[in-house]
Amino acid sequence: MSSLQCDGTQCVAVVEKWSCDCVCFSGVCREGERLVVGPTDEGRFLRLKVGSIQRNRSACRVLRAGQAATLALGNFDRSLLRKVRGHMT
Repeated sequence: MSSLQCDGTQCVAVVEKWSCDCVCFSGVCREGERLVVGPTDEGRFLRLKVGSIQRNRSACRVLRAGQAATLALGNFDRSLLRKVRGHMT
């Protein structure tokens, strides 16, 4: 299982999807994988699909330990993500 830390989120207005800037601490994250994000303030975890990965503004399919990237996470209720305390696994 990979471990990621999310540093910030932003909305890509053109496609109306959310993305997350993160660092992979261990393991591997691939396009199309589902991440478990959380916990939220209610103690829940969200399952979000990685739509795409970009490193240095270039598309890539895999994020490995020690690398930073932006993950496109698709459409979801951002108010839930705001409450996440920073870690994704």
